[in-house]
Amino acid sequence: MNSFLKYSDISSLDGMNRIQIKHFIMEHGNKKKWSPKTTRNYLQTLSLFCDWLVAEEFISVNPVKTIQKPRLQKSVRSFLSVEQAEDLLECARVFPGKSKFERLRAYAILATFLFTGIRKSELLNLKIEHILFDREDILIQKGKGQKDRLLPMIPRLVDILTLYFKVREQEGYTTSFFFPALRTNSRLGSKSLQRMVNILKEQSGINFYPHLLRHTFATQLLSQGVTLPDVSFFLGHANVQSTLPYLHSAVNPYRTTIRKLPFAHR
Repeated sequence: MNSFLKYSDISSLDGMNRIQIKHFIMEHGNKKKWSPKTTRNYLQTLSLFCDWLVAEEFISVNPVKTIQKPRLQKSVRSFLSVEQAEDLLECARVFPGKSKFERLRAYAILATFLFTGIRKSELLNLKIEHILFDREDILIQKGKGQKDRLLPMIPRLVDILTLYFKVREQEGYTTSFFFPALRTNSRLGSKSLQRMVNILKEQSGINFYPHLLRHTFATQLLSQGVTLPDVSFFLGHANVQSTLPYLHSAVNPYRTTIRKLPFAHR
């Protein structure tokens, strides 16, 4: 806002107009190489200010409303390849922890991220009662959006979590949280999880973070032809629109199928 007022050098608030604002956006945008997002943010700030000026009757109309905002480029979600995911799982399986439990916990955490698409906050808040071994499901209770959901566990994840939980019981952890801290017998903290991630990044040479594993889960499912509504459910999205960005990263599973069209080849 201050940048605009200095640039326009207007003597009174009612001197604000569409032309001044457009010149400011174009000149400063080109000079400072604003991205479309930055330009939109500046226009949004100016628009809010002009809305206030209209409400206070300094000006009659908001001049920003008639200025076309630049389109935002669709962001493509990053994700791991199948080979990278397998390499990361192998690094987690042989995690250089100080105990068998620490190694198995790292393996179980990484596998849960990759095989369920769970959010970091949801994983840290998992309790023993949420891991339904008998029906091979994980209950995500009151996740984002206050909606419970059941995530099916693939056999590989069931085996990993079963072994982890067996050793967990042998170690004598009594906290109700499924993934406990090593020394305090309480919930695993976000900082401890990040330390584990940092070790795996260094060990594997793969630059990743927990949410990237969620991206990988969604993108690889879509690439295999799983429907958008199903992936949206697994991710716990309130609506399918939130899942759409993953489509831009996924390989179209029907590319080979459509090439069977008889006149598709010369």
